[in-house]
Amino acid sequence: HHQEIYWKNVPSLHFERFIFRGLKCLFNEQACRDGLALQPSHAIYDADDYRAARTLGRELRKEQRTGLRYHSVRQPGATCWALMTPQFVQDIIQTTHIEMIWNGRIAQVNRLSAVPIK
Repeated sequence: HHQEIYWKNVPSLHFERFIFRGLKCLFNEQACRDGLALQPSHAIYDADDYRAARTLGRELRKEQRTGLRYHSVRQPGATCWALMTPQFVQDIIQTTHIEMIWNGRIAQVNRLSAVPIK
């Protein structure tokens, strides 16, 4: 969603192929705030207006929180994590390569490879 908004605002970007890496992260979540306690109708979950979410992010940084666990806005039933610092990341590994084809919109998303996880 956000990548598409960004690319729409890049002058003269008509066709491009982008490669992204999928990462699996292990981190200490003890200092994270739990946004799952907030109803999905709460202002931080507004899909288009980020003011409340940005205010919460500033509060989390000020409190020196690790991050936030919250409901996904665009994938109902899913959980997302916002990490405010890499300080508590214990391990991170690459899991896949993902290709996005841009042709005035995201025309295609392909999983190119998967790295075996041990």
